Amino acid sequence: AAFSAMRARGAAVTDVAVVVVAADDGVMPQTREALAHARAAQVPVVIAVTKCDLPTAQPHRVRQALVAEGVELEEVGGTVQCVEVAAVKGQGLRELEEALLLEAEMLDLAVQHDGAGVGTVVEARVDRGQGVLANVLLQSGELKVGDAIAVGTTFGKVRALRDGSGKAIKRIGPAEPAEMAGLKGAPTAGDDLQVMPSEERAKKVCVARMERAEQRLAGTEAEAIVLAKPASSKKKPKRKSKRGAGAKAGAGASGVGNNEKTTGDETAAAAQGQEGEEGEAQPSFQHVTLVVKGDVQGTAEALRDSVQMFGNETVGARVVSLGVGAVTLGDVAHAHACDAAILAFNVKASTPVEREAKRVGVRIFSDRVIYRLLEELSVLLSEKGPSVEEEEIVGEASVLQLFELKGRGRKSDSTVVAGCRVSAGHLLRGERFRLKRGGDVVHTKLLGCASLRRHKLDVERVGKGTECGVSLAAADGANIAVEQGDIIECVRVVSRPLDPEAFTPAAFMGAGGGGGGGGGGP
Repeated sequence: AAFSAMRARGAAVTDVAVVVVAADDGVMPQTREALAHARAAQVPVVIAVTKCDLPTAQPHRVRQALVAEGVELEEVGGTVQCVEVAAVKGQGLRELEEALLLEAEMLDLAVQHDGAGVGTVVEARVDRGQGVLANVLLQSGELKVGDAIAVGTTFGKVRALRDGSGKAIKRIGPAEPAEMAGLKGAPTAGDDLQVMPSEERAKKVCVARMERAEQRLAGTEAEAIVLAKPASSKKKPKRKSKRGAGAKAGAGASGVGNNEKTTGDETAAAAQGQEGEEGEAQPSFQHVTLVVKGDVQGTAEALRDSVQMFGNETVGARVVSLGVGAVTLGDVAHAHACDAAILAFNVKASTPVEREAKRVGVRIFSDRVIYRLLEELSVLLSEKGPSVEEEEIVGEASVLQLFELKGRGRKSDSTVVAGCRVSAGHLLRGERFRLKRGGDVVHTKLLGCASLRRHKLDVERVGKGTECGVSLAAADGANIAVEQGDIIECVRVVSRPLDPEAFTPAAFMGAGGGGGGGGGGP
C-alpha cells in the first residue's frame, strides 16, 4: 500500500498500537498490513471497531474476520481487547481509553522523565516562514526550548515547541508529541532525536554520521561493481570464432564463469545471434523520470515508494529527486535538466514557478489525493511505453463480378479486377485490405491495393453504395485470387498507447480501497 512505510514507523515507535477497523467494511488489506507491522515490531495491539453507529455496521462479522486473520481476541480466549466505537457520537471512546490504560498497566510500562531527551521524528516539512518543522515524539527524558539536538545527519537548536493544538509550550516529556522548529536541514521521517550538551557537539556527531553513511555507500557501490565486473584473466581475449554468432552468444553469457573478457566484436556477435534466434530485437527499457515533492517527509516517501511500483517489462518510473515543501524554481530547473515531470503531493507551485515550468516544458502534477497522482503517472507511462497496433474496419464491399484485364504485351501479363459494391463505410486506396470467403479470412496478412477505379478512373476513395473495381496485391506484388461472393474489408492500422491500467501494480490497486486502516499511538 502507499503508506506502508508510515505504518511501519508508527508501529516501531509506539508501545501499544491501535488498529482501527470499519464496521461496515470489515478487514481490508490495510488492516492486514497494520497487523503485520505490529507483529514485526512485537507491539501489542488494541482493536477499535469504528462506525458502529451506521445501519450497515456488522461488528460481529469484523470480529470473526479478525479471528480468521489470527488475532486472538479476548472473547475467544485470547489477550487482544476489542472495543466498539463511533467517533462522531463519541460512543465507546472512554472504553477505548480504559482499554489502553489497562494494556499499559499489564505491560508495566515505565520511562525516565528527567535527563537528556531521546525520541523519534514522526514527520518533517519545510514551512516558508518558519523553516524546517519536525513532528517529534520522545521515548525518554525531556526536550526544552533552547536545547541543542542532533537528528539523523542534521542538527540545530530548538527555537519553538508547539503541542497538537498549535499552542506554544516550553518543554515536552515522554509520549508527548510536539512540533519542533530550529533544525538546520530537513530530517528523514524515522530519524532518531538526541539532546546534546552543546550545538557544537551536535554538529560533530552529525558530521561523523554523514562520513559513516558515505563510507557505507561507497563500500556498497564498490561491492556492486566488483560483482558486476567479469573476473580478469592473464590470457589474451580470444578472437571471434568462426562457429557463428549463435555460439558466441552462449560464450558471452558465460564469460564471468570462464574468467574471460568479452570484446566488442563478441558482444555484437552475441547480440546478433540472440536477435537471430528470437526473430526480433528486444525493445530497450524506457524510464519516466520524476521529481517528487510532498508536504511532509512521510507522504513524500510514500509517494516515491508507490511510484517505483508502477511499470512493466518495457517502461518504468525513476525518481531522481525527493523533497519537502512547495515546488521551487530549482525543482523546475532540475526537472528540465533531467527531462522529468514533477509530482507534487499536497503542495503547490507559485505563479512564477508555473510560468517558468510552462516556458521550459516541464509538466507539474499537483493534487491532495495520492491516488490521483498515481493515475497521472499511469498516463505518463502509457505515453512513454511502446504503442500497440490496432485494426479499424473502415469499410466493406461485396464482390459482384470478376474482370480480367490483359496487358498490351505478353499474354500472361493480366490482372484480375473485382467488381464490387461498397456495403458499409468506404474504401481507401492508401489503406490495407482483408479478403474473406464464407466468413473465413483467406490471407492471414493484410493485402495492398494495386488499383481502385470507378468509371475507368483511378480514385482514392469510394463511398457506401458505390460500385467500383478493386485489384488486390500481396506484399511481394503477386495478384490475389478473388472469387465472386467474397467480402473485401478496408482496414486501417492505428498505433495507440497501452491502456494506463496496464502499468498499475495489481497489488497496489487491490489495497487502494477505503476504510479499515491501521495506526499506532503511545
